[in-house]
Amino acid sequence: MNAYLIKKAKTDVDAFGELYEEFYDAVYRFTYLRVNDQALCQDLVSQVWEKVLSHLHTLKSDAPEAFRAWIFTLTRNTIAEHFRRHKELVLPEDWDSAGPDN
Repeated sequence: MNAYLIKKAKTDVDAFGELYEEFYDAVYRFTYLRVNDQALCQDLVSQVWEKVLSHLHTLKSDAPEAFRAWIFTLTRNTIAEHFRRHKELVLPEDWDSAGPDN
């Protein structure tokens, strides 16, 4: 992944597809480790990618590190929002201490 791909993905569906392919598994793993439910994980990951599609143009930096930080923050916030809405589980303070590569 490079800055050009991120910039292009803001307006080009094929480039967005490349970002999706590159990050889908990592976002899925990050989510599944926190919800431990396949159906819920799939729903939340879909919500994350809808938000990425809707808000990618707001990302100020095209640097790969900025995109990576942004997408995992978006993922963490989507998970937290779900649990706040549904109050199914009280999350421990260190619930997101495992990085996206775990």
